Amino acid sequence: MVNKQDLDTVIRRLFTLRAPKVLITIVLLLSWTDFYQGKDHIQVIDAFAGAARIARSARRCGRVAVALDVDYSTNSRVFDVNTSPGFVLSLLAVLEGRFEELWAALGVCCSSWIVTSRGSTGRSWMLPMGNWAYAKVASANCMVTRTVCMILLMFAVGAVWFLEQPHSSLMPRHTRFQWLVRVLEDLGLKVYYQSFWMKWFRHPTPKRTTVYSSSPLIKELDMGPLTRNHLTPEVQTTDRYQNGSGKARFKGNKNLKGTQLYTWKYAAKIVDLGFKSVHQERDPIPNVDFTTPLTELYEKYEWGDLWSEGHLIDVVRYLRGSKRLTIPEEWRPLLPTELVDEPMD
Repeated sequence: MVNKQDLDTVIRRLFTLRAPKVLITIVLLLSWTDFYQGKDHIQVIDAFAGAARIARSARRCGRVAVALDVDYSTNSRVFDVNTSPGFVLSLLAVLEGRFEELWAALGVCCSSWIVTSRGSTGRSWMLPMGNWAYAKVASANCMVTRTVCMILLMFAVGAVWFLEQPHSSLMPRHTRFQWLVRVLEDLGLKVYYQSFWMKWFRHPTPKRTTVYSSSPLIKELDMGPLTRNHLTPEVQTTDRYQNGSGKARFKGNKNLKGTQLYTWKYAAKIVDLGFKSVHQERDPIPNVDFTTPLTELYEKYEWGDLWSEGHLIDVVRYLRGSKRLTIPEEWRPLLPTELVDEPMD
């Protein structure tokens, strides 16, 4: 984990970034818990990694890289970011990163956000959060909220991040991601985005894709328009049919999931951009308070919105129950004895 001095900086940056107090509480509880710590600080995080081609490419370059994905354990709670253990593991990976030298690739599951799922999720440009009554919609919303929490912590540790989504994805319209962009703009910081064709990276389909990042170097992903020959996919990912009313419809087929796999060429490019980005001069988080005691900052900071759709209170309860947790005496009176979720509208 980052050393004590850097951890102090991380917490203070989270206050400046207007992170929800419940997230700051989680980070504090993590810092007071006796977790096993590896010998080498992490340089690369490949989250929602799938085949982990980004992590594997980074390791080939001699970097310390970790890959996280729900499929990596028979116990889904271990790596599922929507569970308390899985979310804690993801935050720990960030805190185990090299301070100011970490970068992360986030391939958040897109199935609930793309155009082919509009009918089953109730999502639209005006209603990106979809129909909350559907469990899969609520789960996807939770996943993005927790991903935004990870991004906030990445900013606080001085990390660079890359978030990839299909071009049709409504995920960037998620309430918390929009909030993140506004907060960063208020602080004079930017979220960059770049659309490009995955076909240029040897993908079997054209696949228009967008990457969001804290690094302006993602402009290098754009390799220009495709020719007419490139627009013909090597595999068909949708089936077209007529419904009972005779209207033309389409749905994803068994080939669609396979197109989520990154090509080695794309993985190598992201690794190249990650290495260059962490060594590029970056705008610092402005107006961080380094004089007021942390306990005073925490006590005065309002609880406000608990980001209930992310079920962050469950994570607080999970960490409070750890036998390895040792809360400093000066912090005990400041921590809440009870927190109650209020459903998001």
